[in-house]
Amino acid sequence: MPLKTTVIGSYPKPDYLAVPSWFETNDHTDMLSRHGKFLSEKKATPEFSDQFERAVKEVLSEQAELGIDVVTDGELDRESYVWYLCRNMKGFSFENLEVCTYRDGACTSVLPQVVGQIGAGRACDAIIKQWTFAQANSSMPVKATIPGPLTIMDSTKNKFYSDEKQLSRDLVVVINKIFTGLVEAGCRHIQLDEPLFVREVERCLDFGIDHASRCIEGLGNEVTKTIHLCCGYPNYLDQTDYHKADPQGYFHIADKIDQAGFDEISIEDTHRRNDLSLLAHFKRSKVILGSVTIASSKVEPVTEIRDRLKSALNYIPSDRLGVAPDCGLGFLPREIMRQKLKNMAEAAKSLP
Repeated sequence: MPLKTTVIGSYPKPDYLAVPSWFETNDHTDMLSRHGKFLSEKKATPEFSDQFERAVKEVLSEQAELGIDVVTDGELDRESYVWYLCRNMKGFSFENLEVCTYRDGACTSVLPQVVGQIGAGRACDAIIKQWTFAQANSSMPVKATIPGPLTIMDSTKNKFYSDEKQLSRDLVVVINKIFTGLVEAGCRHIQLDEPLFVREVERCLDFGIDHASRCIEGLGNEVTKTIHLCCGYPNYLDQTDYHKADPQGYFHIADKIDQAGFDEISIEDTHRRNDLSLLAHFKRSKVILGSVTIASSKVEPVTEIRDRLKSALNYIPSDRLGVAPDCGLGFLPREIMRQKLKNMAEAAKSLP
């Protein structure tokens, strides 16, 4: 059997879909302001609804055409994969933004604030509605993607909770409610995004993995439960000096996260290569190996991708190895992205 392919989440937004995105600018104050205006003026209009539905259908069709086995809706109406969820939950404010340094010192920008107790708000209905539309218009299974508690906490400024573990526990309740609703609606592929695990190893081992596990409680064996752990986005395409997480962090957390109840562990491997002996630490989980870069205009050739996957198979059996990009694809020009996915799928389907 060939190796299965998927994507992580985000996809380049088409020019006709006027959704502000953090991929476009480092000025998050301007971006968040424009997104607030977009939400109040455009998103509810029939014109935007038609454009959004057209864009989602195109993204789903294109992924299937390029050979992706488990697809996403591209997160096309999200200004960021974290803040979209926060906007739809109770307890967050986008009115008083605060300049913060976050992501282990890699980023400095404005962040929304936690100003009250976290609650589900509109998040369940919004995400389930989007997934239901995407799956109804896809020939392939559609994966739903949600940021995890630790990553949400690092992407916002807490002004309410005196105990960060309680904040995390309240986020767990909402995320589990969203996942449960998705499964009840028929979703069979869910993904929790926790890039902070590799940057914040101590917090990850202290409570992060335990809380991630609670996010997927009760979802059932028929659901493929994935956790994505990358080392971080750069600020722009082809940046070479970005402060990414130490890839040794994977080794520190691998054994515990392998036992956390996830069926798949998605890791980055192309922007920076891992010591592939890491894969031997995953004794029960399938590994989704990042096989093309997401912020480099270099297109990895099929032979390069195939050779790396062959090397990986020295450490993990083929029935527990899958293939994906390192992370989301929102930075990439469309034609470069297409060629990367095409090559990735060709390499995956030529193995083992």
